[in-house]
Amino acid sequence: MQIFFIKGRLMFGPDTRSLVITLLLIVVPIVIFCTTVARNLLHEFPTYNAGYAILVVTIMFTIYVLVLLFLTSACDPGIVPRNSHPPDEEIFYGSPGPVDASGLRKEVLVNGFLVKMRYCDTCKIYRPPRCSHCSECDNCVERFDHHCPWVGQCIGLRNYRYFFLLVSSSALLCIFLFAMSALNIKFVMNDHGTLWKAMKESPASVILMVYSFIFFWFVGGLTCFHLYLIGRNQTTYENCRDSALNRRNVYDRGCFGNFREVFCTKTKSSRNNFRAYIQEEMPMRVAREVKIDDSEGDSRTKEGKANLEAAIEQLQNVEKQMRLAGDVAGTKKAVTEILQLCFEAKDWKSLNDQIVLLSKKRGQLKQAVTAMVQQAMQYIDETPDLDTRVELIKTLNSVSAGKIYVEIERARLIRKLGKIKEEQGLTAEAADLMQEVAVETFGAMAKTEKIAFILEQVRLCLDRQDYVRAQILSRKISPRVFDADTSKSKKKPKEGDNVVEEAPADIPSLLELKRIYYELMIRYYSHDNDYLEICRCYKAIYEIPSVKENPAQWTPVLRKICWYLVLSPHDPMQSSLLNSTLEDKNLSEIPKFKLLLKQLVTMEVIQWTSLWNAFMDEFESEKNLLGGSLGDKAAEDLRQRIIEHNIIVVSKYYSKITVKRVAELLCLSIQEAEKHLSDMVVSKALVAKIDRPLGIVCFQVAKDSNDILNSWAMNLEKLLDLVEKSCHQIHKETMVHKAALKV
Repeated sequence: MQIFFIKGRLMFGPDTRSLVITLLLIVVPIVIFCTTVARNLLHEFPTYNAGYAILVVTIMFTIYVLVLLFLTSACDPGIVPRNSHPPDEEIFYGSPGPVDASGLRKEVLVNGFLVKMRYCDTCKIYRPPRCSHCSECDNCVERFDHHCPWVGQCIGLRNYRYFFLLVSSSALLCIFLFAMSALNIKFVMNDHGTLWKAMKESPASVILMVYSFIFFWFVGGLTCFHLYLIGRNQTTYENCRDSALNRRNVYDRGCFGNFREVFCTKTKSSRNNFRAYIQEEMPMRVAREVKIDDSEGDSRTKEGKANLEAAIEQLQNVEKQMRLAGDVAGTKKAVTEILQLCFEAKDWKSLNDQIVLLSKKRGQLKQAVTAMVQQAMQYIDETPDLDTRVELIKTLNSVSAGKIYVEIERARLIRKLGKIKEEQGLTAEAADLMQEVAVETFGAMAKTEKIAFILEQVRLCLDRQDYVRAQILSRKISPRVFDADTSKSKKKPKEGDNVVEEAPADIPSLLELKRIYYELMIRYYSHDNDYLEICRCYKAIYEIPSVKENPAQWTPVLRKICWYLVLSPHDPMQSSLLNSTLEDKNLSEIPKFKLLLKQLVTMEVIQWTSLWNAFMDEFESEKNLLGGSLGDKAAEDLRQRIIEHNIIVVSKYYSKITVKRVAELLCLSIQEAEKHLSDMVVSKALVAKIDRPLGIVCFQVAKDSNDILNSWAMNLEKLLDLVEKSCHQIHKETMVHKAALKV
């Protein structure tokens, strides 16, 4: 946004603060120079008052630089006037979506070469050659060089000459300041003898020398760079772009001709009259006066196809006028009214055609496309048959593809289409269709809707037995998300934040989604018979408040937890879950399972036959309860876990034992006992060695020399502690007896 002064006679850029900083960087050093260095030099050149000449040259040169700064920053750099609406309408058929106006081009002939003129969607013009849109000033500028933050203005066709003179003059001013400050140091050194004393006597000269030296590299380098650009008839923008794209410079007229074009041509007059009054265009005013009457819907539905097409054509003209005028509300109203006409006439083919046609209008507003898709989604459930419904969903899906502002609507459409495919028995197609959408990246979608969508993807993968894909998708959901406190009030979004939409009414609550998630994970872990993970999933379901408050719901869940704890291999996690489950008060309601778990934590041998006879009926009845049967190999795995428990019990009480005795305790044959022992040693659940010739099992860990020495040192340390305590007690008793004898 430009800043105007004196009724439009002066025009500055949007960042005028930087201009004040530049002004201070020029004026402050000059003031210091005139009050210190130039004042001292007045006495060094008394002949013909030559010292005053230095002061006058400094002041005049500074005024010249400030005038150039003012001319550079306060004039029109070559702004191209905007259009209030784009050129004539063009609709692009066969393209995947609406074509953006910025993709349009025209070609003109420059020095015998064709040059493309790009269309500016902001200014609604075809930019002339060498013209570019400045993102800082938000204007198209002729012969755009760059936006200079030091002058707070774009550098273009009308102020480039002043800019170059400003930079080069600033470089000469830096050289002058440096030379005069150095001369002053020399005079002071002649009076005081050494350079160090001279620098201490005149610190202002030293500061000015350092300051001018540093800034000379900046403005001097910039002067050399722009001399090179002028010699090639290039702008800074063109130099950076053409070197990157390896383009040919079609504007080069030779070195002499290029310099003459910059410095010896008349400055082009401004295209803008910033002091003129703005006149309202009649077509825009007429477009805004066009009203769309919703009350005529019933009469329109009774008219024939010809009347429908005429009404649609009339609304299309209104839509075009609204769109070109940038009227968001009017455009949304027009497109939704067109769809409403087609829906009320039950002309589903015209509805699909109008959706595609309106979305492909050049420069179509995002808000209008969003309103159109949302409006058409309400008609899906009103379709007369399945084929019409699928066709409408596919049309909306193609329109919303690749548009981030309707990504949520597209995800909902994909979900609807996936359900239809699944009802038709095409589970694989439904799964592939759902996997195309990555809802975890949708910032505006509600959290519960995201989770529900991902769970639907997981379920379809499990239905088609794609367990690898199901695991990948399930990891997109963190279990911690279900522990969020839903009772807390939502914070109001800050300005600039994404506004999260409310989830549809058919989306389950967070706790319901938690149960669905863990039920799906139970299906996944059941594939690999991972009993411990299945137990953890049931434990998470058991912790849901609605389940824990209802005995009819928590009883089968707690039974499953007990069974899968028994089936899980022995490890620290299994032991922790086992102890926490035993502490649960609800376990007293099912005493048989409490007894089963207590047997596992008790270091006593369990008789498999008696255990199976006691729990066989309970084991078989699990088929009719929540979650179904425990698995095909559950009975065999249960026997395996009881044997492992018994072996661990034996290892706790015996350091050495015969294999025959182990087999008797486990009610197994010698070969089976050896096999189970070997399996536990291989899985590192137990440390044991079998001496086959002697038939002895040793459960002691073999110690090396370091372990033996460490054990000996520890025992010796304990012995010395006991000796020290004994000596202390003896000394104490001796002192007590001596005191008693004295009394």
